[in-house]
Amino acid sequence: MNKASRTFIAGAVLLCGAVLPAATQSYHVARRFRITGDGGWDYLAFDTVGHRLFIAHQDRIIVVDPDSGKVLGEIPGLNRAHGVAFAYEAGHGFATSGADSTVTMFDLKSLRVLGHTMVPPDDDAVLYDPATKRIFTFNGDAHSATAIDAVSGKRVGDIELGAGPEFGVSSGDGKLFVNLEDKNAVAEIDAAAMRVKRQWSLAGCVSPTGLAIDRAHHLLFSGCRNRVMAISDCSAAAATRSWRSPTRPTARWSRRSRSAKEWMPVDSIRAPSWPSPRMATGR
Repeated sequence: MNKASRTFIAGAVLLCGAVLPAATQSYHVARRFRITGDGGWDYLAFDTVGHRLFIAHQDRIIVVDPDSGKVLGEIPGLNRAHGVAFAYEAGHGFATSGADSTVTMFDLKSLRVLGHTMVPPDDDAVLYDPATKRIFTFNGDAHSATAIDAVSGKRVGDIELGAGPEFGVSSGDGKLFVNLEDKNAVAEIDAAAMRVKRQWSLAGCVSPTGLAIDRAHHLLFSGCRNRVMAISDCSAAAATRSWRSPTRPTARWSRRSRSAKEWMPVDSIRAPSWPSPRMATGR
């Protein structure tokens, strides 16, 4: 663990493109918050109801006011904290703890820990699926996903994926999508039936990690470690094109290098308004 891991700087990105002409679209950092502490950092999750930012930090989840940067509270007791998901209807939040294969359920209002659920090894990314009212974790070393009842916190079952999963997203209608890092592919999961429905390869993409969804246009955006963003039509279950990125995108910290992540609200960018990109060649 290097010295760079002792300080995390959260940059709030202000999106200007939605209100400006295409020729003047730009992004800039609106403000920065410095949060100190030993150990690694991982996913950010924004609580849209409580207007709070949840930050995974080594052995805890730190809850921050996104306007002031003030620390509002913590969810302790994790071991290699990874991600957070919110089940607003149940009033529960869930945090993954990859080193001890547990998921911590907590009360969204008080942040009080309510219980722990055992899952397969290396639970990493996590999401809430509103169609099934279940939490889904993606377990890297186990090559699986796990479904958890959002009300009781009980483990419902596991889904074999056949490869190491990374970040996942929900379409909101019972379909989940997850990057398969080992296969350079995306898998579609039937959340109710708890099985992989289909999968497709991402040409030119090496080790897809970050994933975002444009539900209006049925598009998936996979950030790949070879500085490519692969775009898929999730209705057709096929990669359609890819873009070369100036920096390596990632959904988490590399286990080889605990360097800081870069975050961009991709799902707020409308595909039809994008300028024509230089197509990635894969070379």
